[in-house]
Amino acid sequence: MNNNRMLRNSGTALMIAASLSIAACSSSSGGSDSDPARAAVASGVASKGIVRDASVTVTELDINGNARRTVGTATTDEHGRYTLQVGNGYTGGPLLFRLEPDANSRMICDLPAGCGTANFGDPVEIDDGFEMLAIAPSVATNDTVSVQITPFTTMATRRVLNGSQIVDDAAIRQAVSEVSDMLGLDVLGTEPADLSRGSDDDDAKTYGAFLVGVAALAASGDLSLPELLSALGAAFEDGRFDSDDAIDMREFVAAIEDAALALFPEGDTPSKLLAAIANLYDKIEDDGSYDPKPDEDAAKPAIAKAKALLVAVRERWNTLEALEDPLNDFVQEAEAAESTFSRNGARLLSTAESVLSDVFATVYDDDDGVQMGDHAVEVVSSDGSRLGTVNVTVSESRNGTFFDMERAVLNNGIELELDLATDLRASEVEGWLPFFVDGVSFDLTGIVEDGTTRVEITNGELDAQLRDRILYEPNTGMPVGSAVLDVVTFGGQTTLEDRASGLSFQGDLKVRGDVRLAANEDPEPDNLKRLYLNAAGVFSSPSDAFRARLIVDGTNGSEFVVGSLSLSIGLDFAGEPDTNAALSLRRVDADSLKAELTFSDPKKRWSLATQLREGEDISHLTISNPSGVLIRLALTGDDDINGDILVDGKKVADIKEMRDRLPTIYWIDGRFESLL
Repeated sequence: MNNNRMLRNSGTALMIAASLSIAACSSSSGGSDSDPARAAVASGVASKGIVRDASVTVTELDINGNARRTVGTATTDEHGRYTLQVGNGYTGGPLLFRLEPDANSRMICDLPAGCGTANFGDPVEIDDGFEMLAIAPSVATNDTVSVQITPFTTMATRRVLNGSQIVDDAAIRQAVSEVSDMLGLDVLGTEPADLSRGSDDDDAKTYGAFLVGVAALAASGDLSLPELLSALGAAFEDGRFDSDDAIDMREFVAAIEDAALALFPEGDTPSKLLAAIANLYDKIEDDGSYDPKPDEDAAKPAIAKAKALLVAVRERWNTLEALEDPLNDFVQEAEAAESTFSRNGARLLSTAESVLSDVFATVYDDDDGVQMGDHAVEVVSSDGSRLGTVNVTVSESRNGTFFDMERAVLNNGIELELDLATDLRASEVEGWLPFFVDGVSFDLTGIVEDGTTRVEITNGELDAQLRDRILYEPNTGMPVGSAVLDVVTFGGQTTLEDRASGLSFQGDLKVRGDVRLAANEDPEPDNLKRLYLNAAGVFSSPSDAFRARLIVDGTNGSEFVVGSLSLSIGLDFAGEPDTNAALSLRRVDADSLKAELTFSDPKKRWSLATQLREGEDISHLTISNPSGVLIRLALTGDDDINGDILVDGKKVADIKEMRDRLPTIYWIDGRFESLL
């Protein structure tokens, strides 16, 4: 299978699928129940992780947010699920759901590293003061609604009940939409996964990973979990996170990113989660403030909300057409650059490795240890040929050991200049007292280049962590026990330039490699078990220059046949400022990909998703948004189109192929219109 061709064609296939839009035969919106609701069924999942044996109380609210009456109660089961009847005199107001644990309640530990003495997936006691909320619009007679109770529905609830607005269905839908924009999914209607048990649903896994991010933030900070939930709610009462709030959104998204790496160790990170992480990184300001925007159609009735999504798809078609040519040009240029970097990048790295190896060998004496001062180092390549001389100054302070390498031009045409600082002090290593080592960190600034390729790093941080802490014995110069390199991470301002193709990248680069490499092993490609890359900056090519973020999560050693990719592109070069398109791909098996194309602007966000199989046409396509609209289309080989449209889990239309082969939408209010 040609993986590059499949990846290249996937974006085009989704763009073609986006043309499934409408020319409306009728612009009328669907109606709503005018009679006050008197009974309904509500169900959902309570999770931060899963909360067992906790009480759920539902209260009807008046327009000022005051309690009218209790209209339902339930207790969560072992999976955190509850079901209750909304009755007891319910007259059709908004519904407040409150989850409160007691002494018998337990929460499932959702931190992969464990929760104190409890392992991942074990039940743990719940701290005093723990409470979660959800708020839902009014429900109709005999209706069935899905209402989750999580930290994110708690945020939406606090937003609605902040005392500055009327508490009605429109305000609730707007607030839920604001929070849903953070995750890229409907936080009220989507059931989060219990990731200790696994799941096949990408939306559920994405929601679950965000919940783990909340737990990780609590575990790493000064706030207990109840205090953190309260702080999240308080920070979002005004609909945004400010730089002086108790919650730092930069730390929050970093915790979610770390959760993704820990939860999906085999590179099976949902591409939807990568897209959500990219969206948050790109929207959080440098000072940590973040203002998620509600979907402008969130408060509309169900049918009107569905029609608004269809109209958005049609309007986006021109953008897709404008985007296709520059993206195809970029992909072709990227493939050319990849070939150059694969060839020349390996040469640059091999030379840098030879230089560092010879530097350390020269400045280290078996009897006297690391020699401070100036050194002229003769550099020899791996094949034994002389590369030249580099001048290095070695110094030490209480913060570590420093290596300053002057700019040098080697005999193979490669130029390099490097400054390296490690937090290990040479005098400590050469002392007589044993000490423990968890890993080693380096600060790195430098340039390595030749006539075709240039790599420049500014304020880089390289961190190498061992799987287990070891005891280092200076007298023998050997560790006590087996030193196994576990995770290597790098972050910093990076410039990559391929002068042959004209393609370059300049921006922030974050790389993590899971290596599992013992001290006595050679670093072969297959030692790399997983590679995670997050690159955000300006991608330039002869055809265009644009800001973008690329996130790649791959596994299976050097082949990376399993993994996920998310490319988020600002559409400024297409004439639409403040609009992003994110293409996310996840390999399902050797021949197929799950693909999702998401558009996001300050007023709305929606996605096209499908599965692409090599050599086959698209058979199914979904169009959805975080406000609960889902359009499902089945596409057969003879060009028939059938499907349905759901809003908040309830069908509002069927899509059927007519005798004249015109796909038609039949709305539940009796109206109909053409899909095409």
